[in-house]
Amino acid sequence: MRTGVRPPVLGGKWVCLLAASLLLALSACEGQGAVPGPRPGRDAHKVKVSAAHAAALEAQGAERIADYGSFRLLRVEPEVLAGAAPDAEIEIRDDFDEILLNATTIDTASDEGRALHGLRTGEPGPRLHLVQFQGPILPEWYRGLEESGVRIVAYIPNNAYLVYGDADVLAGASRLAAVQWHGAFLNDFKIDPGVRSAATEEWLIQLVKDEAANAATLERIRASAYEAPVVQEALGYVNVAVSMPRARVLEVALHPEVVSIQARPMPKPTASGRRC
Repeated sequence: MRTGVRPPVLGGKWVCLLAASLLLALSACEGQGAVPGPRPGRDAHKVKVSAAHAAALEAQGAERIADYGSFRLLRVEPEVLAGAAPDAEIEIRDDFDEILLNATTIDTASDEGRALHGLRTGEPGPRLHLVQFQGPILPEWYRGLEESGVRIVAYIPNNAYLVYGDADVLAGASRLAAVQWHGAFLNDFKIDPGVRSAATEEWLIQLVKDEAANAATLERIRASAYEAPVVQEALGYVNVAVSMPRARVLEVALHPEVVSIQARPMPKPTASGRRC
């Protein structure tokens, strides 16, 4: 089953910027164990349950979210879950409602996550946006996202995509039946947590390739750079290695097509004096 697309990996001298800044966070699997209380802002759990045992929970009022053949994803109230048969092969997957950015975690079922739901910047032109599906990505869900006209930038755990498009296109994607949450990719989401404290003024910046937007962003970068930045294009991205003041690089996040900003790892000298 196809559950998503993998982000591009850049080789050679380039660090995989997208993986480093956005996609290092991993989802965690929970065993059944004791039934936890609802997380703040929610009154039911998402559970992954074998097809053989799903019908019993549905008969008690559990809501079917999606059917994956060998298992189903259900929304179940705690009292129903507490009464499930011990051999029901249940996994609590409330983490399916989390979007794991390197800058932060958005629990889209929490009060804070709901406050971000549907948020748009209101500015004209193409923007970056987050779209989260109800569960592991089914092929028809992914096709619907493609057909909406957005540019799919990257998969982000859990069950989410970073997409790029103008307001009309983003509105179409957000109306897909299997989309449970969507919201603006805010400027703070683009900045690696280490940027504000790094003892360096060497940075790696990744942009979605968009010639009109890139021209303005690169002009801003060059205007503040200590020396000419190194710019490379690959796989639909523009990657920039640059030396510039921290305050100025933080301002680069204001540009709509910026995906990530992080401190540039500097090579360490070896015993022979060479850098690796």
